[in-house]
Amino acid sequence: VYPGYYMKPFHSYEDGNINWDAAFEQELAGRAVGARNFPQFGEGGEDAFREAFDKALDKLGAVVPRDATIVDLGCGTGTSTRRLAKRFPDAERIIGIDLSAYFIAVGKRLLELAPKGAREGGPWVTTIEPDS
Repeated sequence: VYPGYYMKPFHSYEDGNINWDAAFEQELAGRAVGARNFPQFGEGGEDAFREAFDKALDKLGAVVPRDATIVDLGCGTGTSTRRLAKRFPDAERIIGIDLSAYFIAVGKRLLELAPKGAREGGPWVTTIEPDS
């Protein structure tokens, strides 16, 4: 059962944003919103937005102990989860949790398409394994 807010019309989704269309478009929509909200950075607007969070974490002195587990609540398709993996490579595990099974499914598929870390010849900073 989803909270009512998620089932109300949202942007172009008449039945809310818990659906395949929203999940398929999430990565691209994030880029578009970033470019709109931070026009001085163009297509890098989303990265500039997320870097503001990185700077806040730095200012707070945030650290992740070796072998720690990071939980990314509201991970969507994994954009922030992958960023956390890059930022905290000593973490043993990073777990993404989202209310939408659609978003999780798309995120898992993205990992299936390119699951290897840079040390293993892949595009990710670290190898990320989805929970089975």
